[in-house]
Amino acid sequence: MTIAATAVSTEQPAWRPALVLMFIGALLALSFSLRVAADPVLVLTLRASAAGLLAWYAVLLIHAARRQRPLKATIQIVQTHYVQGLVHTSIFIYWAQYWPFIEGQALVIVCQILFAYAFQALLTWSRGQTWRSRVP
Repeated sequence: MTIAATAVSTEQPAWRPALVLMFIGALLALSFSLRVAADPVLVLTLRASAAGLLAWYAVLLIHAARRQRPLKATIQIVQTHYVQGLVHTSIFIYWAQYWPFIEGQALVIVCQILFAYAFQALLTWSRGQTWRSRVP
């Protein structure tokens, strides 16, 4: 069974490397939510993670500017990823109806996804490669 991945665009728009800032900003913004504010350790963790990711991004931008080699990113929409995301979301919603504890964890899961995307991009750029984001 072959699932085709189609690239959204072949050229490098300037906003693609800035997507990481969106992930980091969302992670930082979620650290101010009421759900997260109830747990001081979680607040500190999210803010420290956002600060670390932001510092890493700044170092990569400076390094890229000195070498005159831009940070490259390719975005692909992959059918298996968005189907899997829809299935997991529907199971999560169903599960939350019968176990209220799960509903409170949704925000933490979103934070983990944001962190994972930002970390993956920064690690890939640190290795001097093109970030290939496969969007669900």
